[in-house]
Amino acid sequence: MVVEKYLNAAIASWVKQSNPLTATTFYLGVSTSTINNDGTGASEPTAASGYQRYPIAINSTNWSAASNGVVSNLQTIKMEEILVDSGTATYWFLAESLTGNAVIFDKFKDPRILQKNSTIYINPSELKIGVQNISI
Repeated sequence: MVVEKYLNAAIASWVKQSNPLTATTFYLGVSTSTINNDGTGASEPTAASGYQRYPIAINSTNWSAASNGVVSNLQTIKMEEILVDSGTATYWFLAESLTGNAVIFDKFKDPRILQKNSTIYINPSELKIGVQNISI
């Protein structure tokens, strides 16, 4: 899901013929709680658990060309090892910074159990970004 205010800003920038995306990198995060439609509410594991957001450059090496309005990740993503049991990640999200709210998010098809000494892997084409049923 694309956060509506983010999408509205991107469309407004496009209409004004300015660059809708100022970020050159998204930061992948995981959440053990439901993310709100405004991009808030993510509950991430703590830094003490070994968790950190994973940077993904916004380019054609990392993201597919659009197909039917959807792009997806092209590379396997290996996040940092979890050092402390940290629950179950049910959502993934992309943010424009290491500390910002989600601008794009969705539920994992298969939730990730964040147990001690485990690593989160995201397979190619697992992160799908598209726009559906948006009214402005």
